[in-house]
Amino acid sequence: MKSKITNVAPPATQRQVKILLKALLRLGQAPEVRQEKVRTLSRALQTNGYRIDCRKLADCLITSLLFGLLR
Repeated sequence: MKSKITNVAPPATQRQVKILLKALLRLGQAPEVRQEKVRTLSRALQTNGYRIDCRKLADCLITSLLFGLLR
């Protein structure tokens, strides 16, 4: 009697594959790293020249929170 080979993986493995595929799809959608911008920001951080606009940050956080709640 010949044994039948199936392509069904255990549930945990299927879940891990789905997570990996989702991560790979997101990675493919990520923008390329802009090296010049990274260098500029790195220099600004090292020399304490990087300033954060607190109002803009607060607006972004509140908007993100509100849209997250609406989903």
